[in-house]
Amino acid sequence: MTTKWLSYAGLLIASSVMSFIKMILYAKFMNPELFGIMSMLLGSYAVLVIVGSAGMVDGSLKLASMMRSPSQLAPMMGTALTAGLITTSVISMLVIWPLTAFDNTVDTVLVVTFFFLVLSAFAFNICEIFLRAGMNFDAFARAVFFKSVLSIVLGMSCIYMGTPRAIVASEILAFLLVFIWFQRTVSLTLGFKSPDLKQFLELAKAGIPISISSISKKLSYVGDRWLILFLFGPELLGRYSFLMLFHLLGISVIGVVNTALGPILLRKMTKCRHKEVILYAARLVVRYVAPATTIGCVIVLVVFESVLNAYLPQYAGEYMALSGAIVLFGVGLMAGQTLLEWLLIGQDLSHQLIWLNVAALIVMIGSISCAAVFASNALIVVCAVFALARATSFVLVSWFILRSPGWRNPGANMI
Repeated sequence: MTTKWLSYAGLLIASSVMSFIKMILYAKFMNPELFGIMSMLLGSYAVLVIVGSAGMVDGSLKLASMMRSPSQLAPMMGTALTAGLITTSVISMLVIWPLTAFDNTVDTVLVVTFFFLVLSAFAFNICEIFLRAGMNFDAFARAVFFKSVLSIVLGMSCIYMGTPRAIVASEILAFLLVFIWFQRTVSLTLGFKSPDLKQFLELAKAGIPISISSISKKLSYVGDRWLILFLFGPELLGRYSFLMLFHLLGISVIGVVNTALGPILLRKMTKCRHKEVILYAARLVVRYVAPATTIGCVIVLVVFESVLNAYLPQYAGEYMALSGAIVLFGVGLMAGQTLLEWLLIGQDLSHQLIWLNVAALIVMIGSISCAAVFASNALIVVCAVFALARATSFVLVSWFILRSPGWRNPGANMI
């Protein structure tokens, strides 16, 4: 079992590293304007997948995780796949169509390609859920790794075309090839079927509340790029998106650490008093997250500008090192927030997590809008807005914990 879990974790870490390298290579071969548009598209399709699926993604994960019988799992996932593709197609067209109908400057081919990226990503997500719900974590890790390999190989094959549409097309092909691999290699085939209306409604009922929280979280991560493109233009978006590679790397590290520490905190919640676990989590933040963030920020301030001048001169510029350090500081706050969120989950207060993302989204929209009017150096300001949004979420999660029964009643166990 230990060997399997190490293999599973290793494949996921390797997939994250390859995704990071892929984006670095894209930045190397693209100018800031094209890189900004491409990264915005690749960061935004997940929002449309969640919105368009009408709860099929989150609902199928929740309900399928409760099933262990293949005879139950496969038909339900087939309904989620077929019904979700229909709803995703309709809702995505309603969202995307106005872009081409009312703005003649929009690249129609790119918009159509993006539409098919949303559909292929949804099908891939359903495959992932089918594997995870069936406890086939080894196949799940292989699927993610296979997708990452295909994405970087196909993406670098298309990069010389110099257009975001080629990159988006390579992502579509990677998703579809993994879907075909899934159909041919997994013992339980996930096929298309006529949607069962009752099952569809059950999936929607289970998934939509979770999807609302997921949408707010995704928007708090990618909504800033839409605003920056609209208010400042693609050149600043490209530089900001390049700096947000620190965010991408941070999410990968946080995901691995969170997978290990989350169960540890939950186990402690069943054995220790409330206040002891809360203080233990706080010590983890102070002893590990804070020093790691500080060291990372210092390294960025010292060497980042030299690295850019040597290898990525198109992104070099005034205040890039300072802006990168600010983004990394925001990633550190996000790491602390993610760790502390387990204390709310353990007290069955996970519904409060949505307010963290909503507050971050409101802060981000308001601050970037003000920056468009008053800021003299927009890049530093939008990076500071990212850190401010993460700080807002960190303060809120700390405040929720201090108001929770676990802190105010330290004598009882959390669960």
